[in-house]
Amino acid sequence: MKQLVAWFEQRSRGEASFTEGSRKKKKKAAVASSEGLLSEELAPREAPPLLEAVAETPPPYTLDYIGTSFGLTLELYEFWHKAGFRPVYLRQQKHMATGEHSSILLRPLVPLERQAAATKIVDHFVADFRHRFLRLLQGPFRSQPTRLALSILDPPNETSSLVAADDMQSKGDAPESQAPLTASSLLQFLSRDDIHRLEQYGRNLVEYGLVLDIVPALALLFFGRRMPEVRLSHLQCAILVALGCQHRTIDDIAADLGAPASQLLALFNKAMHKLSNHCRALLERQVEEEDAADTVAAGGIHRPLKSGEVMPGGKFVKESLKTEQEAGAKKVKKALDAEKQDLLSSLMKDEYSVTAREEDFEEALGGKHPKQGAVSVKRKRSAEDDGGKKQRT
Repeated sequence: MKQLVAWFEQRSRGEASFTEGSRKKKKKAAVASSEGLLSEELAPREAPPLLEAVAETPPPYTLDYIGTSFGLTLELYEFWHKAGFRPVYLRQQKHMATGEHSSILLRPLVPLERQAAATKIVDHFVADFRHRFLRLLQGPFRSQPTRLALSILDPPNETSSLVAADDMQSKGDAPESQAPLTASSLLQFLSRDDIHRLEQYGRNLVEYGLVLDIVPALALLFFGRRMPEVRLSHLQCAILVALGCQHRTIDDIAADLGAPASQLLALFNKAMHKLSNHCRALLERQVEEEDAADTVAAGGIHRPLKSGEVMPGGKFVKESLKTEQEAGAKKVKKALDAEKQDLLSSLMKDEYSVTAREEDFEEALGGKHPKQGAVSVKRKRSAEDDGGKKQRT
């Protein structure tokens, strides 16, 4: 396959140049055929070879791309993908005989002597197929293995070699559907509340079920090359495909990938943390750009603030927030203490006080001493008790 591609791209050894001997032989044969049989000399001659070296034979025609078609399996796809072929079509219905989805893969040719004519066209077809495949992963291709779906999407992960392609997209050479995200375009897919929930999950403050409704939109944006600055590991990309595109559960993913569910949830949390940081950075960048535009419109010069400087219209904060809170607490405590003292002083006034004077007791007991009255009361009760005992006897 490599030799065939190199021959059509004229990159083989010799670059389609002819040797002097082969040119002379072909010239003599052409002259002999033009003179005819009457002037031909009967003598032994060399027969032309059945096979010629590729380096001495140019391609009979020019090609812009080559393609292949086969029933999609993981092993076959990996073979053709390593040879430089990329998918542009996948049949939604399975084949009646093999039970596989028919696929078409293309590889643009880049010859040495002329410009590549099919590179941009094939790139556009691949980008369009990727978006359509992402949407169809929820339906006809939901039963495809996660490894195969991830290989077809070919995401830019931490060890990917697609950095050059991402640089082209950031420069604007890629199709419009693959333009990097901005704050305004991000808010068309996610709200600020969604981004806040995503941040809360990234900090382990909420469970993953609270962000499952955001995962499909994030998967569509990430695998659609809309977040070129984010890099995820291969396993994190697989989890994002299974949860966001194929709508599988964590237990199904654990059984498919052969990994414990707790480990998958930890990797998923790290991936969501990276995506939330990227979304937050886009929103902060938009605020900075708006502030810079307002400053320029007001006639001022926008420059970054250094440590200790004050923004226009602001004031320098000398005390920290903790100091301000302690000062406010002291004021509140002082006011509460004053109210407490007022309440106690009001309760200690003469109209609410009770005095224990000897004269008041004597007056209440009919002029008798309180001790004598108490003793007489006790004697009377004992006499009554004795009378009751005699009656019962």
